[in-house]
Amino acid sequence: MIKSNKICCSVSDNGIGIEPGTEEMLFEMFYRGDKVRRNVNEGNGLGLFLCKQILLSNDAEISAENNGNGLTLKILFHRSNEIPVRWYK
Repeated sequence: MIKSNKICCSVSDNGIGIEPGTEEMLFEMFYRGDKVRRNVNEGNGLGLFLCKQILLSNDAEISAENNGNGLTLKILFHRSNEIPVRWYK
C-alpha cells in the first residue's frame, strides 16, 4: 500500500474567469486583472499574494487553472510524519 505525502484542496467558481495565460500573475503583489482595474474601488491585489506567501512558508503550494467558466485554485499540502506539538494552558 502506497501512502501519499500530499493533500490537495481545490476550490472552483463559475465566475467570469481570467484572461488566458495570466494564471501565475494572480499571485504577484498588486496584480489586478484588466476587468478589475477599471474599478478603482475593487481590491488592491494583495489577497492571493499573501495566501501564496503564507502557504510557501508552511511548505505548501498554490496554483490557479482557468477552467473556461471560472477559476480553480488548488492548494497542495505536504504531509509530515511529525506529530504536532500542542500547547495548552
